[in-house]
Amino acid sequence: MASLKKGSTTKATAAHLDCVPETLRQYASKKIIAPLKDGSYDLDDCRVKVLRYLRNAASGRRTADGDNLSVERAKLAREQTIAARLKNAVAAGQFCPVQVVVEVVERRDMMVREKCLGIPSIASVIANLVNPKEAEIYEIIRREVYGCLEELASPEFWNDGGPPLSDADDTPPSDIFQDEAT
Repeated sequence: MASLKKGSTTKATAAHLDCVPETLRQYASKKIIAPLKDGSYDLDDCRVKVLRYLRNAASGRRTADGDNLSVERAKLAREQTIAARLKNAVAAGQFCPVQVVVEVVERRDMMVREKCLGIPSIASVIANLVNPKEAEIYEIIRREVYGCLEELASPEFWNDGGPPLSDADDTPPSDIFQDEAT
């Protein structure tokens, strides 16, 4: 009887495992089972290894070929949650296209830069003073800087000045929210 268990052909081993020879070759290619040096199979060893593999696969544990159903389901659930949150944010009007934000920040930075570059023009006012005292110079600079800051803080300044924002479409491409299963 020992001769039936060791040294079985591919066809006999497949029949013992109730599968076709192609399935047996797949088990071998996934390194679930290994043929003996002469190319035959040990029936007991193959039966135990294939049953372990199938039990692990059925329970969602990692198998020899890297499949892990539980982990993949968890990843899918996380991705679906993220997609649903993004879709809800868009529907609630909380979605803001990056290009619009970039344009607003660039516009703001450009206008602040222009205002700051204008501050040294007060040097001519200071130069016209005869024997200016440090307190007078400080007060002139402070007034100029505060004036710039107040102007920059004014909503009218931002509504009237600067280049217009682009007419960017604030809706995301429709394929972002497509269910990958469909």
